[in-house]
Amino acid sequence: MIKDVEESIKNYSSFEYELSILATMLRHSAILGCYLIGQPQFNRKAPIKTLVNLWDLDPTIYEAFDELYSFKLMPQCENKKVSLEYVLQWCQRVKSFLGKIEQQVFIYERTMC
Repeated sequence: MIKDVEESIKNYSSFEYELSILATMLRHSAILGCYLIGQPQFNRKAPIKTLVNLWDLDPTIYEAFDELYSFKLMPQCENKKVSLEYVLQWCQRVKSFLGKIEQQVFIYERTMC
């Protein structure tokens, strides 16, 4: 999915739209991650904060999440100038987060056998 976003932005897709996709992926994967560690949480930010702290990830993932999520809430209403670098930066953050989720899924599956 991150590769889809990266390809879309190279083809001059809407940066705002792609950021809204990244926000959704980050939030939903955080909810899954919290479930996998036995601490289900379903609100907007708490799952992200929990996992960023637990896994010692870049704190910007949590600290700047409100700004990222604003593209989901009001993607076309924001009159912000969004740069390619900004979108790529979020791609990297979400990619690192998803890598940790993947590891947690592996651990969870091993405990189920």
